[in-house]
Amino acid sequence: MAITSIIVNAGDDILAVHHNNLRADLLTGEITIAGVKTFTNGIILNDDSRIAVAKKLYYGAGNTYTIESPINEFSIVANGTLAGTFASTYLALPTGINLIIFPTQKVYYDNGSDTYRVESGANILQDHVGGALIVEMTATTFNVKQTCVLEATKELLFDGIGGHTKILQSSNDVMDFYTGASLVLTLNANQHAVLANRLYFKDHDGTDSRATMFEKIFFAGGGNAWNYGMQLSSPAYSGGANNDPVLYVKNTTLGEGITIELFANTLSTDALMRFYSRDQTAYVGSITTNAGGTAYNTSSDVRVKKDIVDTASSLNDLLKIKVRDFKYKKSDKKLTGYIAQELFDIFPDAVTKHKNAEMMWGIDYGKLTPLIIKAIQDMKKSFDERISNLERG
Repeated sequence: MAITSIIVNAGDDILAVHHNNLRADLLTGEITIAGVKTFTNGIILNDDSRIAVAKKLYYGAGNTYTIESPINEFSIVANGTLAGTFASTYLALPTGINLIIFPTQKVYYDNGSDTYRVESGANILQDHVGGALIVEMTATTFNVKQTCVLEATKELLFDGIGGHTKILQSSNDVMDFYTGASLVLTLNANQHAVLANRLYFKDHDGTDSRATMFEKIFFAGGGNAWNYGMQLSSPAYSGGANNDPVLYVKNTTLGEGITIELFANTLSTDALMRFYSRDQTAYVGSITTNAGGTAYNTSSDVRVKKDIVDTASSLNDLLKIKVRDFKYKKSDKKLTGYIAQELFDIFPDAVTKHKNAEMMWGIDYGKLTPLIIKAIQDMKKSFDERISNLERG
């Protein structure tokens, strides 16, 4: 190689060597090739420099380098393993290579505008579209922050792809719920909710220990009009030896409520509805039904009574009751009856007076029956005494 020039000092020491695009500075250890300077600690590029296609640029003494192969694809190899490939339209990571995005750093999808994914906090991943937060995910939750639209006939699966527990809009404004491939519930704008199978009621502790006895309530339809509504399916009666109720409604705070019971004719009662005291310890009334009709009963068993004596009420009390003609303020129909406040002063047992002053007073007309009977007895006694006196007279 011909040497163009050699630079020496006064002591004839060679300071630098020049040849075409190469310069070697022996004092600084710097070598410049076509504008590229090399030091023991790296390379400084003062001007553009090119590396031929398929040629490797190594880093250190190991097997870590970059290479363009094929053309317009730039690959990074770390310790002999391909770590990633860049092209004009994509970044490809080989299997087993992770892309690490540091917390609060965003991965943009629209050239750095307002659609991106970010770890906003520790283990909180957010998706933003058009500047709006759409989805926020954690290790235990998936929160949709905007309206979630599922196209018609598309399924929302709860047990993986190909599963049978799902929700879908089967047709216009009709939503179907499936469990284990069985249609369980249909919701639509006209019929509200249609149960395709039975509606079960479990024991109070959530178990099905009496499932064979209480397979009892379902909703159905069809050509038979009797199939509409709520029915008992099986067995013929619900309570068995324990006389358990079919439906039990109770105010758990006040203790007030209704127990509705259905029984077979083989049992000793034909009660349809029973009422209990506030503390649920005393049976105070019922509505019963049989072939003869329906009866409305107040508990009167001697076993639940004490301090039994003849009443002090008499005919005179009955005569004090004012019988009124009246109309309700929202009706022009003329009626005959009593005024609760007036009757309360004479025979309070027949009047329901609420503690809440806003509640309307009421009258149980049936409770006037004992007073009427006692008045008839008084009249009979007085009549008999008069007849006896006339006969003696």
